[in-house]
Amino acid sequence: MTKIILFILTLNLMWCKEQYLWPTNASTTVTALFGEERPHRYHAGIDIRTWGKNGYKLYATSDGHIQRIRTGSKGYGKALYIKLNDGNTAVYAHLDKFTPSIDATARSLQQYYGSYTIDHSFSENEFSVRRGDLIGYTGDTGGISGPHLHFEIRDKFERPLNPLQFYKIKDNLPPIPRQIAVVPLEDSATVNLSPFPQVYTIKAKNPFEYEVEDTITIQGKFGFALDVVDRIDDQPFKFGIHSIILKLNGNIQYKVQYDTYKFEHAKYIYTERDYLLKRELNTRFYRLFNNVDYEDFYFTYDENKNGYKLEQQKFHDFEIIVNDYYDNRISLKGVISTFPIYPPKVNLNDIDGSLTISPDTMIKSISFIKTGAHAEDIRKSINLNKIGKNTFELPQWEKPFTVIEIKPNYKISNKMPSQYLSLIAPNKISGSTYIVHYENGVSFQFDEDYFSGKNAILQFIKIGKIHQYPMKRKSKNILATAPIPLSHLGNLKAIEIKFEDPHPYVFKREIVSKVIDPHKSFSLSFNAGEFHINGDANTFHDSTFVWIESTVFESNQDVELIAGPFRLGPSFQPMKKKMDIHFDLFNPDKLRNVGIFYFDSNRKKWIYVDTEIDKKNVRLSSKILSGEIFAVLRETQKPKMTSLTPNINATYRQKDISSIQFKVEDLISGIDGENNVSIQIDDGKPLVHEYNSYRNQVYFDFENNLSKGEHTLYIVCRDNLGNSHQIRGIFYIK
Repeated sequence: MTKIILFILTLNLMWCKEQYLWPTNASTTVTALFGEERPHRYHAGIDIRTWGKNGYKLYATSDGHIQRIRTGSKGYGKALYIKLNDGNTAVYAHLDKFTPSIDATARSLQQYYGSYTIDHSFSENEFSVRRGDLIGYTGDTGGISGPHLHFEIRDKFERPLNPLQFYKIKDNLPPIPRQIAVVPLEDSATVNLSPFPQVYTIKAKNPFEYEVEDTITIQGKFGFALDVVDRIDDQPFKFGIHSIILKLNGNIQYKVQYDTYKFEHAKYIYTERDYLLKRELNTRFYRLFNNVDYEDFYFTYDENKNGYKLEQQKFHDFEIIVNDYYDNRISLKGVISTFPIYPPKVNLNDIDGSLTISPDTMIKSISFIKTGAHAEDIRKSINLNKIGKNTFELPQWEKPFTVIEIKPNYKISNKMPSQYLSLIAPNKISGSTYIVHYENGVSFQFDEDYFSGKNAILQFIKIGKIHQYPMKRKSKNILATAPIPLSHLGNLKAIEIKFEDPHPYVFKREIVSKVIDPHKSFSLSFNAGEFHINGDANTFHDSTFVWIESTVFESNQDVELIAGPFRLGPSFQPMKKKMDIHFDLFNPDKLRNVGIFYFDSNRKKWIYVDTEIDKKNVRLSSKILSGEIFAVLRETQKPKMTSLTPNINATYRQKDISSIQFKVEDLISGIDGENNVSIQIDDGKPLVHEYNSYRNQVYFDFENNLSKGEHTLYIVCRDNLGNSHQIRGIFYIK
């Protein structure tokens, strides 16, 4: 069915290709392409460069009529929707202003609705346009990171289409693959002996051919994910690609091509892009497998697989072909081995200080590296004196070199996990526990402050029985269980990580948890009901382990902690729909100037999330789309207002004042659009003003000159926590 729809779309587009006018005189440079990843959605058009400026002309791309006008301080800002005579719709977003006639209509509608934010539709005969008509000017309104034109073309069913189907731009450069990841998809799967996703570098043979140099050793079911960007001539930006094909042993296993999609499919983006790798590495990966059952995207194909399991004890070839829209193509090739391999057995003799290694027959050599006990300590390659067939003499090292890394080099691959030995016993063990939800299960991990050299086990009680799982070194300072199947978990109330004798250390964490059936609603409560969550059926794409635990509060912002912080997991598994979170504060006095925040670990900053306050039940609520660290914080700083014109006590010539303008900024909880700002002249009705969230600027244009004499100006700005800054005074017109 998907292929039939794509074929019909292609036929419909053939006659109108190249017949649309380019929508602006700003440039023919694009800064973003169709189908690129945006937070929890796909980019529905192209972005056209305006060189950091506003005011370039916008043109009707074909004959039609203005179907819709939107204005607001969020999202698309000022936007025009033009219904074209061929049935498609052209969308222009982030405008600075419309043409005078359209602008006058928009202002009238804003006055009618009593709001700057409007979304108004017109009949076919109200606003006709011809190809090439001026319709507005480029700008920086709405949710935007800088001035540009966002331009879309939608079909008669409101499905966005790739605009490059209608325009030709100069593009002779091929995509560039940067990294490839291999993702284990079942609890018994390993990639180069690791049960966790592994990322590999890519080597260029020439601009069109790439390879993964190391053979990748895989056991069990797996999937690929590719970090790849496109380039366009004479442009510094990194772009999304148009299509990817994966072949295993010469047979196509996966194919994707970004030409159209449904807006309602945006919720599936993180089944098609890798959310865990995005959160963990801050990099965008295209998944080359479908591991969740969902309605087919228009840009995916029927032969796509939900993972791959290869015949054992063989070598297998893979090839990934990536194209941009103009068929600039690259090929990435590599080899997979399914032959079993084993890590070497390592023994340290405490009496004579010798090191014995019993290598597997697949190991060709052993490398030795000295390093320190901290994760960031330097590493230096060394040679050890051989005093027996598999025995080496360890030298006496001084601090900070207290750890030896033993790295096996296998005949088929060098990217294998190392083993580590401590040459000095630690006085104590310290670190932090955390939980990571992978595709193939849940791993409980311990991040050591300094290397202990000790082994550990995870244990918890479930249905009156103690369950134990060994922890192995994921890296020098991180111990981790292999991903535990969800069937082993659920309703855990505490976990313990216990280090081996003779100095047993036990780290215990209190949690509440539940394995969520994706087809059922759920709820979970923590800390005697202070923090609780609930979600509808289909909140998650698949069965998911959800947990809540206390965590440490850290902040360099001027805020006061009122409740929490609590970690809600998982952070690395995507949601299909929003989940409700609630804080019950119990004391009404705590409601003053507070809101719910989450902690951005990359920026080390608390970020406000939209908060509803129920004063009767002393409850704060919000809706969220990812697991994070949440807290209720109080902030008492009022917003800052600067650059006010007309200023208080100032005198102006009548012709010099045509608007009210000022900047408003709040660095902690922020300003929520025009609704947080009120302006009155001469104690009249509040003005329907504009708020530009990118420039933090408020302005209102007078339709007529102000009368000469004295005028009263009253401005109130509130941040999201209710802190307000007021200005009241008089200015004069002469």
